[in-house]
Amino acid sequence: MLAALPSSWIWAREFRPSRTPTPVVLRARDEIAAFLDGFEPVEPGLTYLSQWRPDPGDIVEIRDFDGWEGIGRI
Repeated sequence: MLAALPSSWIWAREFRPSRTPTPVVLRARDEIAAFLDGFEPVEPGLTYLSQWRPDPGDIVEIRDFDGWEGIGRI
């Protein structure tokens, strides 16, 4: 089933890890981008958390589970 989906699509589901009462909702990149509508994006914009403003000389690689991150100015 998942093989038929576009590579940019992330299977969204809600689950509750045993150590927290707060649900976690996985979302596609476009869904995360919608949270930034109306804000001026701070460079580098919406990107993987591990790749957002790494220090010079840092070796950055995408982890098995790396969420989307973005910051916007009002």
